[in-house]
Amino acid sequence: MRDFEYAISEARENDLKDIEEFFKGQDSMLRDTKLLHWKYLDNPAGKAHIFLIRDEESKIIGALSFLPRVCVRRNAGRVVIMQAVDALIAPEARGQSLYDKLVRYSTGRIGMPIYGFPNKIAERVEVRNGWKILVLIDSWYFPINMGLLLSNSKVKVVSPLLNLIFKIYACLWLSGKQNNIELRKINEFKDDFCVKGNHFYIERTSQFLNWRFINNPIRIYFCYEFHNRGGSIGYCVYAVEETTAVIYDFVSNEDQRVCWRKIVEHLRVQKITHVVFKCVGINLGKFGFIKRKLGASIISYNMPSGRWFFTLCDSDWD
Repeated sequence: MRDFEYAISEARENDLKDIEEFFKGQDSMLRDTKLLHWKYLDNPAGKAHIFLIRDEESKIIGALSFLPRVCVRRNAGRVVIMQAVDALIAPEARGQSLYDKLVRYSTGRIGMPIYGFPNKIAERVEVRNGWKILVLIDSWYFPINMGLLLSNSKVKVVSPLLNLIFKIYACLWLSGKQNNIELRKINEFKDDFCVKGNHFYIERTSQFLNWRFINNPIRIYFCYEFHNRGGSIGYCVYAVEETTAVIYDFVSNEDQRVCWRKIVEHLRVQKITHVVFKCVGINLGKFGFIKRKLGASIISYNMPSGRWFFTLCDSDWD
């Protein structure tokens, strides 16, 4: 493996074509121009800051990007922070601590609090360069139509019974007065939402939610709003992976138990076997969710100390 002469700099908008070619060469999801523009330029909180490593021939051999996010807390105002995303070093340039150098260079120039959802390799490098693990991510599981997993097996005869058992399970955990709450499909977010409690969280404006979910060119999301007495009290966003509903965001400041019941009843009709919700700052055990160890973390640099609320909405995992 040869040593590289390299230069690190922040990208300009006219570098986007080179960045696209770099991602294309690494078989990254961002190899498509439409996806690149959506993620890096269309974000309502602002354009991305992209840091590049180039070799002696000016070819990009590494990249690390930062997406602006607006952080809020009750009675504490708003502040722009950065989410670290898309860390990538070309295979031929690995093993020379280039990612360490990229992290140090970009951290020193961002000048804002930073958070990220790293893989374990990136986490080790970032911790080595002064970042800290902010929180561990919880993974919650709720069974719905588990009997469907047996429908093609030798014991498929017990499938209806198993579904009935978990229907009773949901009724026991998610009982409560309906309070005229309705579940309505969202084609476009029109309201802004606040997160209950005294957590720091990423602002949920209609503009942000439409960019993150409705206009997302990568994945299809199903968005539903909770209505009570004619007004919106929250929403839920999920994606379907085979027979699993992966919750990407759930915000409800009233009747959370009933809101979860509405979602579970809806997903039962959709033949979903179970729900998975990866998040921080929410105790779902009181609603019958089962907690599983995930082993993933959220890492930070100069982030405000206190309680945090995170869901997959705040990640760049699609």
